[in-house]
Amino acid sequence: MTVPKIYIIEDNGMLLALITELLQKSMPCEIIGFENADSVMDHWELETPDLVILDYQFESSGLKYSNGLEFLRVLQAKSKVPVIMLSGQTKKEVMTTLIQNGASDYIPKDEPNFMDALLHSVETILKFQETQRNLKNSVLNVNTQFLAIGFLILLGLIAFIFFF
Repeated sequence: MTVPKIYIIEDNGMLLALITELLQKSMPCEIIGFENADSVMDHWELETPDLVILDYQFESSGLKYSNGLEFLRVLQAKSKVPVIMLSGQTKKEVMTTLIQNGASDYIPKDEPNFMDALLHSVETILKFQETQRNLKNSVLNVNTQFLAIGFLILLGLIAFIFFF
């Protein structure tokens, strides 16, 4: 099993450090943190993550992606990597918009159990990805075995026809 790579895009340095520490203490993973989404795409070309944790609102001005929703839309057009959105916004409209635009989960930062909810979401998404990989490998193994059996039957038929 490979260690999952997680990109965290969070402009609050303290929160970025707390999330990184939580995840690294809870599971084997590689974390790459970004203060905003502008620098992520250059890094994306080098290595694609297994999961993205993305802040909804960026405090800096003059960015190409002024908020997480803009980046989410670009990201979803490029890749199907799961994205967990974080936000101080508690409006249902924001949550609905983010989910409709491809977010796998939405976690309000001001929830009392924010870190527990985030950890649970990360674990669930990574476990789902692992299950999908295992299922895909199982299907490939069955297909390979089926082809081998079919080939042996074909060889048997050829031998039968040739010798009789």
